[in-house]
Amino acid sequence: MKLSDWRKLVPGDHHLINGKVPPGIPIGTNSTILDIEVILGTCFVTWNIPGRFVGFRTPIHVHPRPQEVCVRTGAVLTMIDGRDDTINGAGECFLMPQMTKMANLAIGGNDTVEGDVGYT
Repeated sequence: MKLSDWRKLVPGDHHLINGKVPPGIPIGTNSTILDIEVILGTCFVTWNIPGRFVGFRTPIHVHPRPQEVCVRTGAVLTMIDGRDDTINGAGECFLMPQMTKMANLAIGGNDTVEGDVGYT
């Protein structure tokens, strides 16, 4: 399935999370595969996502499977439809649920390098 096919399975407006447009400027990013491992028939992939500058966010998106994210530097405001917004800082990990609209806004932190927030 293409991403657009997955999005069609998620009800509601695709420009809103919890009834509002998320703050920040949406911008995509490139990622690099660091590791692939198959355990008991399940494929685990570790990506390096270089992050975004403070004030920029992911576009609103969904994941077909749950994904764990670990913040490497700075901090992100995580907005997930149907949940309270959370702030995750460097060294913290969180789970992105499957088939749920979400976005992550780079908000920085004391360890932000030149305004960049990175996560894997």
